[in-house]
Amino acid sequence: MNEATPEFPPIRFSTRELPERERISSWREEFGRCVLRVDIEPMLNLPFNAKAKLRALPGLRTVECSGSAARFDRTPAMAAEGDGSVGLVINLGKRATASQCGREVVLGAGDAVPILTHEPAVLTGTRHLGVLVPRAALASRLSNIDDSGVIPRGTESVRLLTSYMGLVHDKLVLGTPKLRYGGEPRS
Repeated sequence: MNEATPEFPPIRFSTRELPERERISSWREEFGRCVLRVDIEPMLNLPFNAKAKLRALPGLRTVECSGSAARFDRTPAMAAEGDGSVGLVINLGKRATASQCGREVVLGAGDAVPILTHEPAVLTGTRHLGVLVPRAALASRLSNIDDSGVIPRGTESVRLLTSYMGLVHDKLVLGTPKLRYGGEPRS
């Protein structure tokens, strides 16, 4: 394998090249239901556009989405298929909302909120970054993951994470087997 080639390359989705009449249905089925396990509904009656970058690494999955205002709805049936991971959604647009477990929060640009994959949830907005981590990796570091609230914009850890995720999506190359697999090479 060429050392400069990432073993975990980013995956990109876009509706730009699709005929306008197929954009919403393709985005819902291929990206929403198959990849994110959410229902997606446009919020405005305007031509729909969306794009996303995803990356899966050992113990970490990321997604960056942007496009027309939309509602991402993880139904109870979809949540039942969740793997128990904890997501952190960072709003990169002007305003977004997130609701889960009977609580709804408004997110300004740069605000973040944790999302539990095993619980139904709704997210609205135009642009966001998501980071998904196994619950076990966070359990020893956070006292109560289920009751975490909004992490306000300007928080140093959210700013750093947003910067790091830009690099993960665009420039990360895992050049050695130890880095690619999180330990010694597999045989």
